[in-house]
Amino acid sequence: MKMSKCKMCGSCCKNIFMHTDFFGVEENKKTIEFIKKNWVVIATMPDGFYHNCNLLGADNKCTDYENRLPICSDFPFYERNRVAVKEITKLMTVGCGFITN
Repeated sequence: MKMSKCKMCGSCCKNIFMHTDFFGVEENKKTIEFIKKNWVVIATMPDGFYHNCNLLGADNKCTDYENRLPICSDFPFYERNRVAVKEITKLMTVGCGFITN
């Protein structure tokens, strides 16, 4: 598996996993408010939640790009949230541009 360039398919804005521990950290308060307002829970797991972002437009572009979260602007690395690239790539679609065979 190789990483390349984004093809704007929107798969990174769908099936976003957030661990339950993230929601208990005070410094994440602003991000949590954004998530509750703009993300829809699509699945609940014992250790967290999968979300889809409501800000993804029909053209697979963010409809509020200037105000997007660091988790979005850092993608695909999520360095500020310490999520391994290996874990992120499990959620991305092969052929999306970032992930290729």
